[in-house]
Amino acid sequence: MARDEPSPETFFPKALPIEDAHNAYFPELVEQRIKDSEQDRKERKRYSSLFFRLVSGWLAAVLFMVALDGVQLLSFDLGEPVLLALLGSTTGTVFSVLIFVAKYLFPS
Repeated sequence: MARDEPSPETFFPKALPIEDAHNAYFPELVEQRIKDSEQDRKERKRYSSLFFRLVSGWLAAVLFMVALDGVQLLSFDLGEPVLLALLGSTTGTVFSVLIFVAKYLFPS
């Protein structure tokens, strides 16, 4: 290139990355993304609290049934196969729901 010729950057300045250019020309979209993030956080807090209460209640009910079976009150007898099925299915369900909800609430 000769000394008196302008550089290509004179005619074609380096462009902003697409995301930055998009944000610079559409500030209302940036505000909307911020609002969306805030709403996502609120919903995650709400649903994680609901999930915690659901699982706590579920486990309390299973514990109550196992305790009733253990002390033999009110002629409550589950039997060994039923007790094993109850504990196994509850454990599996709690862990599968935990994984599902955790992946939904915290997708990264």
